Amino acid sequence: MNAFFSVHGSQKNQALIDFARALQEKGVGIYASGGTMRFLVQKGELNVVDFADTLQQSFVAQCQTAGILRTDINARRAMEMMREAGLDFGEVLEHQVVTISRELAIMLLCSDNPEHMALREKMGLPKIDLLYCYFYPLVEAIAAGATIEEVIKQTDIGGPLMIRLAAKGGRIVICDPADLSWVQEKIQADGDLDLASRQHLRGKAESVVSQYSAASGLFHLTHLTT
Repeated sequence: MNAFFSVHGSQKNQALIDFARALQEKGVGIYASGGTMRFLVQKGELNVVDFADTLQQSFVAQCQTAGILRTDINARRAMEMMREAGLDFGEVLEHQVVTISRELAIMLLCSDNPEHMALREKMGLPKIDLLYCYFYPLVEAIAAGATIEEVIKQTDIGGPLMIRLAAKGGRIVICDPADLSWVQEKIQADGDLDLASRQHLRGKAESVVSQYSAASGLFHLTHLTT
């Protein structure tokens, strides 16, 4: 099993560290977006894979599969050369683009269908079985009287996309910190979640995304400019 974390601001806390550590102790591989990865490594002293590295490794694997890059070239050196050339797979556009990618969609949507598995392996990608994502605080910004520009800045795009991908892919999808403890208990006791629990989390995830988008839509409809 592999887990992916992408958590904003206040939820980079001890509860996140405890949850990640409990999963890791059960043998779960941990992947995370840049800021979340750095928090878990520095504050939790955990072994976490940076998603930017996953994207870069996948790019190298795809080049090798297509014959663009010789397979005898050391993959790590190829990645170093890309970084030296300024081709960084980390966050860009002032943190507006961090996780959005075709590769992430494959990691969250692929099934155990042999064709899906073959594609994922060709691309050098892991399957993600659990996602914990906490959005930018858009609703809080609106409640605090934010301007249109401030609301746009706090509008999360990648988070809702990840949540919906994971929900559609039948993953264990968590978007409410209050769910961490019982999910952790179930995984520690049974190694997984039953279908009813997964369906509950799927429904909650879709509802949270819907409310988030509705809050944004209502704000912009009531703050028209001329």
